[in-house]
Amino acid sequence: MCFWNDVRFLPRLLFALVATAVCARAQGATMQPAVPICAAGQAPQIDTEVVTVVINPGTAWNRRTYTDADRGRILFYADAIRQRFVQPADLGVTPTLAEPLYEAWGGELSRHSAVGGKLVLVVKSNGRLREAFWQVVPLSAPFARALYAAAIAADTARDFEGIPGAAESHVDDTLVVQVRTVPGEPPSNALPLMRARLTSYVMDSPAVTIKEGTMYYPTNAEYARVENEGEMQVVVGSDGKAVMAWSQITRIDWRDFVTTMRRAIEGSLFAPARSGGCAVPSVMIHRFKFSVERR
Repeated sequence: MCFWNDVRFLPRLLFALVATAVCARAQGATMQPAVPICAAGQAPQIDTEVVTVVINPGTAWNRRTYTDADRGRILFYADAIRQRFVQPADLGVTPTLAEPLYEAWGGELSRHSAVGGKLVLVVKSNGRLREAFWQVVPLSAPFARALYAAAIAADTARDFEGIPGAAESHVDDTLVVQVRTVPGEPPSNALPLMRARLTSYVMDSPAVTIKEGTMYYPTNAEYARVENEGEMQVVVGSDGKAVMAWSQITRIDWRDFVTTMRRAIEGSLFAPARSGGCAVPSVMIHRFKFSVERR
């Protein structure tokens, strides 16, 4: 078990449990919220496209924004993982969602949550892994397992050992590798991982929050006068409620806010996304900001 020295960071164990729970719940969750709700004679419009899944450096880890030099280092790790990646035979069962392009904290524009995610690498001064865990886990369990296995294989084969570390650094560093899809050729800062045929709803209008769930300030955080910027990738069902089994925290500065953020989303009501006159499940980014009153 490893706990960060800076308590603003969510412990690795909790992130690992969250990632595992998302995969497990997504496999066993009822698909009812993923069923479109249509009036007689209407049907949602479905888009099936072949996209390139790419791997690229993240842009930030919590309050740290990566420099160009940082991202250049992360690209070496991404390339090593890419070379050890073995494409799964299929992506398993994932929900069909309306997925607009969105920019979650710490990454480039993305869509297709089935294969979208962020893998965190905690590396030692010699370049080797201290640990690896999902910050945002893809909804496709076979894909998530394959990419994680590639990272471990690259480290076991000592592929990371020759990657230059931060100058004059003798401490562990936290690096974020993002996976996402692009419609055409990969940009210069991304490496092709595989091609995939993915299905989504063509969205006429996005989901909108119409009533926010109750939020409270965690007692310990309020006592310590700790502030927090948080974010969740929320799957809104066709019934206008968050599907918590498929929703994930994408940013958090202080771990005490996990429960209050999840409860707030669970208690919120949304106008669901629309496609072809039907209510359909979709993905949205919900942001939080907790501030302590200054005196």
